[in-house]
Amino acid sequence: MNRVKPKQKNKLHIPVNIYKGEKLVKEAESIQEAARWLKQDTEDRFKRFSVITKGIWYYAHYSYNGYTYYFETDPAAVALYFERINRKILTRIQSDEALNNLGRYKTWKAEPNLLEHTNKEVSFLFHI
Repeated sequence: MNRVKPKQKNKLHIPVNIYKGEKLVKEAESIQEAARWLKQDTEDRFKRFSVITKGIWYYAHYSYNGYTYYFETDPAAVALYFERINRKILTRIQSDEALNNLGRYKTWKAEPNLLEHTNKEVSFLFHI
C-alpha cells in the first residue's frame, strides 16, 4: 500500500503522517505534535521522539502492544536532512586532513619493557 507523504509548508516544522498498521491515523504538523499524539495513543509515560525521528529519517517502524506504527514525512525534508549530515561528515574529514598536514601530531618517548630494564625507546604517536 502506498502511504501518503505530507508536504512541508515551512522550514521550522517537519510534518509527520502516522500510520497504525496500514491505516492513516494522524496527520501531525510537527514532530512534537506527533510525539504528543503517540504518547496519548499508546498511554505511555514519555514522548517517543527518537521513535518518530528514526521512523521518518530511516523508515523504521515502531511496535507497541501488538500494533505497528509507521511514520512518513516529505521526501524533500529527508533529502535535506541527509544532505546536512553529509556536509558535516565532509567538513570533519577535511578538518582532520588539515590537522595532519599542519603537523599537529606530537611524538612521545616511552620505555616499552620496564621489567627487563632495557634502554630502548619507542616512539608513539598521540593526537593532540
